[in-house]
Amino acid sequence: MLRAGHDVRLYARDADTVAAIARSENPRYLPGIKIAPGIAATSDIAASLDGADCVLVVTPAQSLRAVLAQANNHVPAGIPLVLCAKGIERDTGALLSTIV
Repeated sequence: MLRAGHDVRLYARDADTVAAIARSENPRYLPGIKIAPGIAATSDIAASLDGADCVLVVTPAQSLRAVLAQANNHVPAGIPLVLCAKGIERDTGALLSTIV
């Protein structure tokens, strides 16, 4: 998306991950893989979603419900929300598509 000229913003829950992404890396989740410069990371979920044309939800299955609860009031109306994860929620047995 970045190469196609779109702004790309990434929400991360903790400041250490945001700082690592600013250095074009994420050693905790993507060790050894360079993150494209130009991706803006923030721990402010409202800022990450402000003015978005599309939202890709790329979060571990067990964190999905909590992240969506935080994002709920910040996702712009009428834009596509694409779930990019698979699995079931351990505690409830719910498919991720039913959580969205």
